[in-house]
Amino acid sequence: MTLYYNGLRAATKAYSCEPYFGGVAWFGGDAGGGHGTGDSKWWAGCKILCSELRLWSVCRTETQIRNDMTMTNASSADLVGYWRMDRTTSNVLSDGGSTRYTFEDCSGNGYTLETTVAPTWVENIKSTDTETAWPE
Repeated sequence: MTLYYNGLRAATKAYSCEPYFGGVAWFGGDAGGGHGTGDSKWWAGCKILCSELRLWSVCRTETQIRNDMTMTNASSADLVGYWRMDRTTSNVLSDGGSTRYTFEDCSGNGYTLETTVAPTWVENIKSTDTETAWPE
């Protein structure tokens, strides 16, 4: 698995699995420990700005990522999941529990992302921006 940030490789780790998002706690689910922060939220204390997330089943080159950074075809071959962070819905669990925020998978593959942390959308941010003021 390789993680790219604005078209440049940021990290690589050998990893293989079938895509499964039903129990993924990437965006605020309980992953037990919060990386030493004392908070049970996996991303506790992290400030992340992103407008879209895309997951591909094949390795993409840095050139492909840079060329497709600001737009992509949601039905592209090998695109496993595609989430636009400005498209979220919220609902309260029927048992009176916490509010869940969901992001639809625009690829049509049905991998909905879910969080219990309310996202903050900041207008007029581009993936090519090098500095962005954090919302308070």
